[in-house]
Amino acid sequence: MNVDDLLKEFINTLPDIEAFYGYGSGVIKQVGNNAGAKQLDGISVVENAKDFHIKNMKLNPNYYSLSAKVFFTLMPLATHRIGADICYIPYIKYKGATIKLGVIEDKHFSNDLRTYDNIYMAGRTQKEIKKIKEKATHNDDINYNRRSALIVSLMLLDENEHSLYDLYYTLSSLSYLGDIRRGITINKTNYFNFEHPNKINNIIAGSYLSYNDMYLNNKINNNLCEISDRNNAYFKVDKNLSDEEANLEIIERLKNIKININNDYLFKIADELPTYLKFFLDDYYIFNNNYTSKEDLLKLRVAITKYFEKVNRSVTIKQALKQLLITGLSSSVKYLTAKANKAKTKELRKI
Repeated sequence: MNVDDLLKEFINTLPDIEAFYGYGSGVIKQVGNNAGAKQLDGISVVENAKDFHIKNMKLNPNYYSLSAKVFFTLMPLATHRIGADICYIPYIKYKGATIKLGVIEDKHFSNDLRTYDNIYMAGRTQKEIKKIKEKATHNDDINYNRRSALIVSLMLLDENEHSLYDLYYTLSSLSYLGDIRRGITINKTNYFNFEHPNKINNIIAGSYLSYNDMYLNNKINNNLCEISDRNNAYFKVDKNLSDEEANLEIIERLKNIKININNDYLFKIADELPTYLKFFLDDYYIFNNNYTSKEDLLKLRVAITKYFEKVNRSVTIKQALKQLLITGLSSSVKYLTAKANKAKTKELRKI
């Protein structure tokens, strides 16, 4: 059974969900990151998270550990909002697969995509997702988020000539800026890294065709940037290549596709940025609706980076502490050990 069909069957065991989106390397292929069995990551969007868990614990008590049952029975709904407004139930066994189920209320899901309140759901949907069950109103939220991410990424690129690879690398990196799972760098050495060392390139290599569909279409791009050769962006690589060889070829070919950024238009629509990001930028930078000086652009890039680092760091710390309460110490150690082992995976040749 393929992943999509399995997840469709799985959500039929759940009570009253409005939408379900699969994501991550277990659901979306990442070139160079395919070793070992993976959890299937999914986001279940519900009307009321507390009610969902009470019903689900009756329907599927085996989905919950003892600590999870205690948390969802005794903790008030406000506790669910700590960190990223989402709570995860990991290590659910279903028909031979292992599933990590995230549960978030509909209003918080849409709010983050529109405001960048915590950038957690925004970061997930900036990348490729599998829409196992859709809600029509989410499509506008997701498209707004992706257009905002494209605007931000283009603002972060300097005035030198850029490639499609540069754009996709910047886009893919937004949700990882300041993320504590990326570790701490001291004297150019990274410590406590719980992510694959080549994660961003793996995402790009596995999703570049989807990225083309997501970010080069007229509705999202709409004059933000021009691609030197749009048709060449839809190339395919030889299926007989190894993951490492395919990764290298994809990246090199994306580097040869140049983009031209429409800076005049980019800064005229800066007021369209998500609410909390715009408020933060207003404290550092005044948009004058004209193409700005190099000094102003540098100041803007620093401010954007600061916002993403500040929010991602705060959210991932709080989310980790909340998940420790839900998952329990032993399962949390198991999860971190698996992440650490993945991070030690032999790094692909530097690109």
